Order: sequence, then structure tokens, then C-alpha cells
Amino acid sequence: MHYQLVTESFGREEKLQAFLAESSTIGHVLFKEPAETKLQFFAILVWEKQFPEKKLGVGICYQAHGPKPCFLLQRELSRLIIGYNRTVRSVQLLSGKSSLIMDLDGIIYSIIQMEDFIIIVYETGVVAVTSSDKVLWHFSGDIIESFTINDGIGYMTYMEGSDPIRLNLVNGRIVKI
Repeated sequence: MHYQLVTESFGREEKLQAFLAESSTIGHVLFKEPAETKLQFFAILVWEKQFPEKKLGVGICYQAHGPKPCFLLQRELSRLIIGYNRTVRSVQLLSGKSSLIMDLDGIIYSIIQMEDFIIIVYETGVVAVTSSDKVLWHFSGDIIESFTINDGIGYMTYMEGSDPIRLNLVNGRIVKI
């Protein structure tokens, strides 16, 4: 299936709620964190290209201490994987049903599609998850400064200035040089 999506940021929850109410023609899902600190508001509107009148909205009210939410559209599974602050969730695009994949112990930086699984890079680690949301492996360490992928190997550097780590993304093991 071919999907299209748009994202939008808002300064107030009322604006997010109004956007979801006006734009989401088949319903919406709202993820809301407790208001311990100032909240940010983010929306994703997604639809099948051939059915532009059937739009699903996803709203996220998240604490402002992390980056904007990141997401991965898995077209073949008709689902959206969303990471915000420390939480990773899944939303089925045809039904709007959502589920918690995991809560991590650091801020989520990115979600990357590999051939048979996804990689979630967060503040202090990397985790590989199957399409059925099972953890394949989990690697953690210090605060990650950068993470890149080349030929199935994850290259990671830490803020503390240690030597870069090469991580086999199939099994989560360090690759010795």
C-alpha cells in the first residue's frame, strides 16, 4: 500500500485537538504524558494514497526535554512506529489500534528499518525489535553522541570520547577490529 503523511507541531494542546478533530476523518489516537514539565504537541496525519478521504490522526503530548517524536512508516505492515521521549508505540493504520512496544531508559533518537527488523537508537543504547515487537537484542552503554550504519554494522561514538564501537546489527555483538 502507498501511504502519505503530514506532520505538524503545535504550541498548545487545544490546537492539537482541533487539528485532529478537523483532519482525522476515520478517527484519531492521542498519546499523552503526565504534565510534570512543559509539554510539546505533535501530530501525524496518515492516509492511503488511493483513499485520501480516510485519514487517521495520531497526536502526541510529550515532555519538552527531548527531541521531537520520531516515527517509521511500515507500509507492508500498515503500521506506524512512533518514538517519543522514552516510549515506543505502534499504531495500526487500518484500525487505529495502538499498543506499547517498550519504554526505554533514555531519550529516543531514531527508529530505523532494517531488512527483517527495526533498530531503535536511544540515549544510552540500541535495541533491535522484530515486526511482532519481540526484542532480538539490546546493547547499552554511555550516552551516545553519534550512530551510523554501513553494511549491516552500526558505528557508535559516546560523548565521553571513547573509541568508536562497531556493532553487528544482526546479533547485537561488538565487532572486533
